[in-house]
Amino acid sequence: MKDKTFLYVYYDIMQNVLQMADNPGQLAEYLTHQIRELIGTKTVVIAIQKENGEPEIYSVFPKRRTEIIKTSSFLKLCELSFQFTSIKYLSDQTNKPEITHLFKDFEIKNAITIPINTSQKTIGSIILLEVMDLSGIESVINLLEKLSAVFGLIIRNSYLFHNLETEVDHRTVELKQRNIQLQEAKEKAEENEEKYRLLHENAGLGIGYYDRDGFVLSYNSVAANHMNGNPVDFIGKSVFQLFPKKEAERYYTRIQKAITSEKSINYEDRVILPTTEKWFLSTFTTIKNRKSEVLGVQIISQDITEMKQSEIALMKALEKAEESERLKTSFLQNMSHEIRTPLNAICGFSDALAFKDITEDDRKNYIKVIQNSSNQLLAIVNDILTMSAVQTNQEKVHIMPVNINSIIIELLTTFKAQATNKNILLIAKRALSDEKSEILTDKTKLTQILSNLMTNALKFTHQGSIEFGYQVLILAEPVLEFFVKDTGIGIKHEHQTKIFDRFIQADQSIQSSYGGTGLGLAISKAFTNLLGGEMRLESEPGKGSAFYFTLPFKTVNGSLP
Repeated sequence: MKDKTFLYVYYDIMQNVLQMADNPGQLAEYLTHQIRELIGTKTVVIAIQKENGEPEIYSVFPKRRTEIIKTSSFLKLCELSFQFTSIKYLSDQTNKPEITHLFKDFEIKNAITIPINTSQKTIGSIILLEVMDLSGIESVINLLEKLSAVFGLIIRNSYLFHNLETEVDHRTVELKQRNIQLQEAKEKAEENEEKYRLLHENAGLGIGYYDRDGFVLSYNSVAANHMNGNPVDFIGKSVFQLFPKKEAERYYTRIQKAITSEKSINYEDRVILPTTEKWFLSTFTTIKNRKSEVLGVQIISQDITEMKQSEIALMKALEKAEESERLKTSFLQNMSHEIRTPLNAICGFSDALAFKDITEDDRKNYIKVIQNSSNQLLAIVNDILTMSAVQTNQEKVHIMPVNINSIIIELLTTFKAQATNKNILLIAKRALSDEKSEILTDKTKLTQILSNLMTNALKFTHQGSIEFGYQVLILAEPVLEFFVKDTGIGIKHEHQTKIFDRFIQADQSIQSSYGGTGLGLAISKAFTNLLGGEMRLESEPGKGSAFYFTLPFKTVNGSLP
């Protein structure tokens, strides 16, 4: 090769090496082509050693010689060349079988390998097959050594860049995957948080969180509604700010107990709030972090006010039913006694009338006893029938003109003898003249009300007086207030609301001492209500009783009193 041509090719190679430094593949193709032009060899191969030691054919020129690099002999030649750290003339290595086979298979006489070194390490080789002109080869070899060093640096940087790029791609894929996982985890966490929030808000239970010192961390809307407020109103407030002192102390003690025991504890409470009173079923449970440190207490409360009220009402109804059953039993026993007594008298004295040896006075006395017993029995039967009619709404009201002064005089006449016999002063009071005392009402029921009250007054008064009558009260509309006052045994306060019930007497000892059915006051109150009035009682044990009842003041001609 002429020096001018050599220099031209050399400078051209050096210039293009710099331009192609960022594209090792293109540079390798260029070098194989130019090396062939410089030396006049048939084939130029650049082989690179992979990390596992196997050869990778980086470039071959001309392309039609590609079949060489597919043979096992050539690949073994490449592996052999990687062992050389300097230029080798393979014609001097014919003692190696792989070289001998190569020369024979491809009918070549010589070959040269030029190592590609970086930092004293061989990373590949430039292989020249069948160099046709070995004259002046030394200068070309020197050039190739320089070029191999530059090319080795480029290849190393290319590999480093490739590895870095691969690592960056790998890390980018990992980061993208990680980001996807984080995004999925975030979405899952948000989904779980939303589910928890919806559960927290819509569980129908009051849920509150308190720290160790009894300060509110959060309330859900149900818990806030239990307290008649909004969730934000309670955050940061102490139990001592939310409840009355005793309630707050009880809540604080329970919070501390839950923290100490670290167990769920159930309580049923009647809570007095500023504007109302409620019942709650509450569960106290400790809150812990991942280190199992207790942070506070969760309180789940269920408003059981309606259930508790129903339970209390049921208990009262049960007690009332049991009391009613007891009273019915007592009533039946009482009725048996009350009915049997006059019946026995009637039967006994009726039989006595048949005796022939009785005197006329005895006969008259027997007849009187029979008459009194018959009247007593008739009164009992009437009371029972009347109470039954009232209970079944069968009792009718018959309104007619009634002179109430006449009723007062009749009652005074009726009960005068009994009062005199007991040495009791009987006083009748009338607020109107006879002309103005005529009203529209049911005479029979009014008479029976007053008679029942008078009978009771005489029964339970042993000394003193009984005063009865009426007065006019001017309210929104004028009413007549009737009254029966006595100085008898009186009624205890706790019995005053019960005595108007059926079969009830103020005290169980009343039955044994005074007898009676316990229907008189119940009938009187029922009749008062039927006539449009109300009945009330004022009484003090040992001092006497005063029964009052009102009736509408309806005059016959419609005029006001």
